[in-house]
Amino acid sequence: MAKVYDIRTYKPKSSDKFLFDTNVLVLLFNGLNPYIDDIRSEVYSDFMDKIIKSGATVYLTSLNLAEFVNALISREYRIKKGDRSEDEYQRKRDFRNSNDYIYAIGQIKPIIRQMLNSFTKLSDNFEELAIDDLTDNIKIDFNDEYFNYLCNYNDIKLITDDADYSLLNSPLEIITANSNILTI
Repeated sequence: MAKVYDIRTYKPKSSDKFLFDTNVLVLLFNGLNPYIDDIRSEVYSDFMDKIIKSGATVYLTSLNLAEFVNALISREYRIKKGDRSEDEYQRKRDFRNSNDYIYAIGQIKPIIRQMLNSFTKLSDNFEELAIDDLTDNIKIDFNDEYFNYLCNYNDIKLITDDADYSLLNSPLEIITANSNILTI
């Protein structure tokens, strides 16, 4: 079972290594976030400040970045689509060819630059990836299972708000503000 720490009481050390799950990256870096007043944004942002002060390392993967951009673009598409059906306003045909899409990408680019300047890029060593370890007992989203594997492989603690990680039988160390995970 994963080891879970409360983000409000965990004290980062300089030797710690962290990976922010994409759901937390959205809370931290999403200027397009309609829920920016979400209290979770503040809790995770405060923890990010503690990490910086501790001198710990925070990693970013290409998958994090891809999920982050896709989450923002998907939300912008849903907002612009409104009540229209998928046939009336398609993501690839209509939204991707619109000024709204160009605007959204323009808003996302500086966020990506900020993330790349704030975090250490982590190679996933794909050639060494033990795919059987990833797929033998899959109980959660494949990408989440991948982050679990990557964190365990590199001795990295995962900062997440995703309760699915509590379903894992894994040595993963989780830092969270999610009360559903903390009560397990």
